[in-house]
Amino acid sequence: MAKHKILIVEDEGIFASDLQNMLNNLGFKNSFVAHSGEKALYKVEKIQPDLVLVDIVLKGEINGIDVAHEIKNRFNIPVIYITAYSDENTLQKAKITEPYGYLLKPFGEKELNIAIEIALYKFKMEKKLIESETKLKTIFEFAPDGIYLNDLKGNFIDGNKSVEKIIGYKRKELIGKNFIELKILPSEYKQKSQENLMHNAKGEPTGPDEFILIRKDGSKVPVEITTHPVEINNNIIVIGIARDITERKQAEDELRKEKRFTENIIATVPDSLLVIDKNLKIKSANRTFYETFQMEPKKVIGASITNILGDEDGRLSTELTRLFGTEDMLENFELHYQSKKMGSSREAQRLTSKGERIFNITARGIIIAEEEEEEEEEELVVLRDITERKNSEEELKNAYTKLEDTQKELIQSETLAALGGFASGVAHEIRNPLANISASAQYCINKFDLARKIKNYLRIIIRNSNKANRIIKDLLDFARPRELVFKKGNIVQPLNKACDLTKAKRLNYNIRLYKRCSRVLPKILMDEKRMEQVFLNIIINSIDSMSKGGRLSITAYPEYEYVVINISDTGKGISEQDISKIFNPFFTKKSDGVGLGLSVTHKLIQSHKGKIEVESKYNKGTKFTIKLPIYQEEKKSN
Repeated sequence: MAKHKILIVEDEGIFASDLQNMLNNLGFKNSFVAHSGEKALYKVEKIQPDLVLVDIVLKGEINGIDVAHEIKNRFNIPVIYITAYSDENTLQKAKITEPYGYLLKPFGEKELNIAIEIALYKFKMEKKLIESETKLKTIFEFAPDGIYLNDLKGNFIDGNKSVEKIIGYKRKELIGKNFIELKILPSEYKQKSQENLMHNAKGEPTGPDEFILIRKDGSKVPVEITTHPVEINNNIIVIGIARDITERKQAEDELRKEKRFTENIIATVPDSLLVIDKNLKIKSANRTFYETFQMEPKKVIGASITNILGDEDGRLSTELTRLFGTEDMLENFELHYQSKKMGSSREAQRLTSKGERIFNITARGIIIAEEEEEEEEEELVVLRDITERKNSEEELKNAYTKLEDTQKELIQSETLAALGGFASGVAHEIRNPLANISASAQYCINKFDLARKIKNYLRIIIRNSNKANRIIKDLLDFARPRELVFKKGNIVQPLNKACDLTKAKRLNYNIRLYKRCSRVLPKILMDEKRMEQVFLNIIINSIDSMSKGGRLSITAYPEYEYVVINISDTGKGISEQDISKIFNPFFTKKSDGVGLGLSVTHKLIQSHKGKIEVESKYNKGTKFTIKLPIYQEEKKSN
């Protein structure tokens, strides 16, 4: 209170002094006195009081009302009138200056204090109100969005600078005018505008709605408008906010162009592309995917990727789920897809030998946000068809294996030929002495009366001579095989003969025979007697490997260009280090064997332009697979 400065404008000195004393008693220590209007204006300018007490009637050229008028206009300081007159005419003149109170002489300290407190408080509140109004007006005037007011008929009441900027009209050109009459709104938006005014009349806000406005120069501007009805003096006024969305529209157009461009690129990418959500549901797919998998979008969108592609071992779903929330990338994941629809013959040719399509899968997390939607984490899955590459790799591998086999066969044939020549020479030199030894021993047994023990030794000589002679015969057969006599026939015939010839030995070893041959087998060109020898050699080897009993299985069936014969046993098998040697001459694990049986077998099958393969697991058994080419006329008829 002590800080407030109060100026007393009073031409009666005694009253002015009494009034100053009252102010001092009330705590207003900073008070000043001016005895005329001229002095009052001088002191106001000099001391800048917080309140002025002015007598309405002052002596001189400037009266109290004139002083109050100047103080209000020039200094904006609150004024309280002091008067002994209360006539209506004087009061009406005083009202024009908008005083903050009246004090009628005589008055006491209480009345004075109340008048001062009310005046100071009222001035303070008015000042705050003015500041607030100024602030609001500044915000209104310089807001980036266009803010306007109109009535429920669409007549313009007021607007800010941004409204002028948006539509190109000055405010004075708009006030009192109707938007439709000014042709600011195109005809196609009139109905929407009238519907919004009807909502405003009910007290309901509208928007945001997009409109196209026609500027004064005829150009068009896209805007987004929201409206809010407010009631002022029992009338509804509509506050509208218009936002120029030209840049946004341009950005949206650019985004749409980029999106179309991206979609066109994605559509023409040769790889299949999928976008999946966190539940592994497919959200979108490109054209290549639909063409490759021959599916309709309605069966793909919303379906689980694992249901579409298959995921029996669960590895695909595990890997894709793992990627969410990370920056990791799935690479080189190989998927074997069982194609149910092969489509054209060209598509069928692209399948593997197992009827599969092979895809290399790459995937990583992406962030996608649709318009007016929150960002959502998804995954882009790329499927590259590598079936043809895999087929080429398999063909190359098979060709390389075939080349290796051919090289091995060539080396073996050359080795066998060399060994055959050597065996032929050795056999020729040994055969005659053996014959003499055997004949001499037989002569001694028949001619002389010898002791039994001596005769037994002579019989051992004869028996071993005969065995050596058989070995020599095998060597000669190996070195100079008899000429084969090829005739059309059914492979089952020599196979059955071999089984019959080994029956006694099978029964003796407690071996069960399981034989299954196709009812109609294509004929082959063969030397039946030599093929019987082939089967005998293999079956005897199988029986010898099952000295404690077991099972001998024989099957025969056509496959592509061959008749295939499988002979398998449950014997002791062949070790890994020995399996590559079994067709070598003189290789044997039998204590009484020579090691020529399988060598001769291999050579005979080659002579029939066939193939022989062996698979074995030690202590589990061995399987021989023989492939003999089908007779050409049989292939044509089939």
